[in-house]
Amino acid sequence: MSKYSFKNNQRYAVYKAFQGRCQWCREPVDFKSFHVDHVLPEELLNDPVRMKQVFITYGLDESFNINDYENWIPAHSYCNQWKSDRIYEGLPLIKTILDNCANNKELEQRLEMQLEQAPKKTELLAKLQAAIDMNLTNLRELQDFVLKSNIIDADDEELKDIKSKVVDRVEYQTKKMVHGLKDMAVTQTMDVLSGLCRELGEDWSFGSFYVGLGNTEETSMFRRHDLMNRVDFSLKTSLFFKPTFFDKKLMIEISNEKEVLETVIYDLKQGVDWTIYREAVKKHYKEALQEKLK
Repeated sequence: MSKYSFKNNQRYAVYKAFQGRCQWCREPVDFKSFHVDHVLPEELLNDPVRMKQVFITYGLDESFNINDYENWIPAHSYCNQWKSDRIYEGLPLIKTILDNCANNKELEQRLEMQLEQAPKKTELLAKLQAAIDMNLTNLRELQDFVLKSNIIDADDEELKDIKSKVVDRVEYQTKKMVHGLKDMAVTQTMDVLSGLCRELGEDWSFGSFYVGLGNTEETSMFRRHDLMNRVDFSLKTSLFFKPTFFDKKLMIEISNEKEVLETVIYDLKQGVDWTIYREAVKKHYKEALQEKLK
């Protein structure tokens, strides 16, 4: 006997009806990874005599359907595997879960019917629910799809709730990414300056401090980095760095007190190769120092 193949709307209906909780351990389970588990295993369909005995044990009618909502629950993959095809005949937990399945059956059937009539919405709901725990790129794509799609009903409470979670997740991941790139830009600059000091000798050191702070997550701080000679302070060389985020791109301006010397731009979809930035930082410090040594 082949295993039952669940449709997207059935998976969503089971997950929604049980509020996204594994029914074996009662802990939340991610939509993208949960299993639809059979409380009473499908294997019983191959053994009608034993199936009848199990039905009697749990007070089930002969019309009870192994492959229906009255026997389906959401479960963690490991809880499902732990339970396997065992039935634990007479176990009160099984009776409690079966009763809950019976209570939820009407709701699940209604959800399935609603989603059956709107297949695009079914696919969207499944993707959005799974997207809450996915990576930033997929979340951004789904957010764009939600905002641009003409199938979205503004009065649909399920969609509004999931859309809200996706947007919150995107904002959180974006802030995390922005702060991480800011820290990396500072770290890379300091590392280049440290290397220059080693090249120039023990009389040289470096320092840095904030010059200004952007008023949004996208506009980062100005930061000043000084390369200093402890003996001849007139040889002090200062450059300013300003990382900015726009249209999924990272732009870092390298400037002196008069003008922008160079702008390094990264497309975040393609990643960040810090070698390019490091070479630019090193070049401009050396050029500024050569000017002072003339």
